[in-house]
Amino acid sequence: MRRLYKPIMFSFLLALSYGGYCQYESILEERIVGRVLDTLEVNENNTVVHTLWLNDTLKIVVQNEHLKYNFKSTNKDGENTKRLFSLTERKSYINNLKTEGQNCFSFALEHYFARNGMAQQAVFNKRTLIGLETIGQILNHYFIEVKAFNTLSKQNFKTKIPDNTLLTFSSQADKVIHAVYHDKGLYYTKCGGSEAAEFLNLKNFIKENYKETQLVKIYKFDKARLDLALNK
Repeated sequence: MRRLYKPIMFSFLLALSYGGYCQYESILEERIVGRVLDTLEVNENNTVVHTLWLNDTLKIVVQNEHLKYNFKSTNKDGENTKRLFSLTERKSYINNLKTEGQNCFSFALEHYFARNGMAQQAVFNKRTLIGLETIGQILNHYFIEVKAFNTLSKQNFKTKIPDNTLLTFSSQADKVIHAVYHDKGLYYTKCGGSEAAEFLNLKNFIKENYKETQLVKIYKFDKARLDLALNK
């Protein structure tokens, strides 16, 4: 691992570009916003970092601010060939690449925290991906499970979903495969590299997009754990 000496490269985490937080008045605010500790890996269009958030060191994949675009096409023999791409094709390609910068876990957390007085956090945004281990850390350490139901029974979908909650979908192997934010009957989602969307019917959404789902868990942020984390 190499130590990161240029935090300006990750202004999205330090909220220098978007949040207007050029200096922090307290360590507590810095721990909510997030602070990059180490750079683990640098790839063509993303950087993998360890970030301190509250009491946890999280592994975050960050899409680089300046992306590299490959407009070469591949022929049937697997060789790169040159061809002219239309402006529409180029815009579509660039938009798709940028959309892939955030996954469902980061998206659900971004919406949850924005609705719960933590809009200044900058770890979960349009340019960050987090994996199963990281979402597990966050849910286990800072959320509480308030409800859960099995999807094998259609009757279970009549379960009342509380407002302002984060939902996870799990497979038979108890592997979390998706997460959404819910409030006032509306669900907010981002599936893979697709654009963010909203839906009303949980049963239909799961049937059409995540048929392997067998368990839905419903979480709320644990303010007591947050207070404990900030006062340590």
